[in-house]
Amino acid sequence: MNDNAPVITSGATASVAENNSGTVLTVTAADADETGETIMYRITRGADGNKFNIGVTSGALTFKKAPDFEASGSANNTNTYVVKVTASDGVNTSVAQTITVTVTNDPDDDVLGVPSAEGVVLYPNPASGHFRLTGISGQLSGVTLIGTAGKAVRSYPFSKSGLYDLSGLNEGIFFVFTEGDGGHKSVGRIVIRK
Repeated sequence: MNDNAPVITSGATASVAENNSGTVLTVTAADADETGETIMYRITRGADGNKFNIGVTSGALTFKKAPDFEASGSANNTNTYVVKVTASDGVNTSVAQTITVTVTNDPDDDVLGVPSAEGVVLYPNPASGHFRLTGISGQLSGVTLIGTAGKAVRSYPFSKSGLYDLSGLNEGIFFVFTEGDGGHKSVGRIVIRK
């Protein structure tokens, strides 16, 4: 008799380094029924549910596109992704489990020999006419937009509003290089789209 819903037994958190396209977490479930049903997994929602795939029978949770720490794609723009999954035996469905996936920085992916700016927030990202720069502690002495070839394309004086203009620039990936008190340097990645 198939009268019990599966229960998800795997963990609710996972951590993965940026640029990882492999399995983030394998969702597993137990079913008290003794009839040998195949358990099937499904993404049901979550703020970032559309960023993931799940193996229907394997439960392997993967990013659709490898995450980039410097250009967070999470709904809250913090490199913490939230997805909800369920397990079904074909008749009964489990309670949805919320899984939180944290993407960590890969220092080998840092650019220009400068650590990525974990506390620096660039938004909107992707951006079109302008971007805002927040999360900087201390006074900035300079902000520079650098192209992928490593050449500066625009330098900005410090803006108290945190707003920086992108008009006249082509679409593409750029790096925002900041320099502040005591020579502290950081780099963030931003995508410009028209």
